[in-house]
Amino acid sequence: MQKGFYDLTSGMLTQNRILNNISNNLGNLSTPGYKQDLLMTKTFDDRMQLRTGNRSKGTRTELKEAAMMRVVDEIYTVHEQGALEETGRSLDFAISGDGFFAIDGFDGKTYYSRNGSFTLDGDGAIMLQNVGYVQGKDKQHIVVKTDKLTSDSSGNLFNKNNELLGSIGLVSFTDTDKLKKNGEGTFINEDEGNIAQNESSSIKQGFLEASNVDLADAFADMISSQRAFQSASQILKMYDEVMNQTVTAVSRIG
Repeated sequence: MQKGFYDLTSGMLTQNRILNNISNNLGNLSTPGYKQDLLMTKTFDDRMQLRTGNRSKGTRTELKEAAMMRVVDEIYTVHEQGALEETGRSLDFAISGDGFFAIDGFDGKTYYSRNGSFTLDGDGAIMLQNVGYVQGKDKQHIVVKTDKLTSDSSGNLFNKNNELLGSIGLVSFTDTDKLKKNGEGTFINEDEGNIAQNESSSIKQGFLEASNVDLADAFADMISSQRAFQSASQILKMYDEVMNQTVTAVSRIG
């Protein structure tokens, strides 16, 4: 009986975390370059055995003794490219292929983002609002002083007289799973050895990469998790009623 309480409570907590994650993904549906997160779950017994290495393939566990509580195992960020949507805006840029824009954060840190919705500061330097300044290929800030500019597929920026103003740099990573998600659709890389040269991607001016959240899938997952949460809640209530009746019956016998 107690195991049932634990299993149901664990299930409710896990479904609640899944629902919160889905809500966060849906809340960033319109954020350019946003990458959705998925929660991966395992049974509590599997999780503990993986941590301790105490899994024996030569023995079997009876179903009634198996730990069926599901816990969140890890959060996985899906780095699949979103659709490229045309905006016609001269300071909007999308990456076709892998790679990230490098941003010198206002706090002194370097951030990486697929969000190319840029603006100019008062001095005409290209920046990602609320985050920092866009790095050029020379890793310096790109000062263009005008939004009347054009770009080629390599990220070279030209004014109306076809004079080179600067070049947008791209950074790739050997393992994107090592990136840590930050606010404003950005990532942090703490492993310098993870940085790789980007030679195959191109930059499209007047486009933005849409979030890679699939609206239909997200709603389907949300409905499934809500039903699982509600079912566990109803069964837990039944367990509680049975336990109360049992306690009352035992007290009367005593």
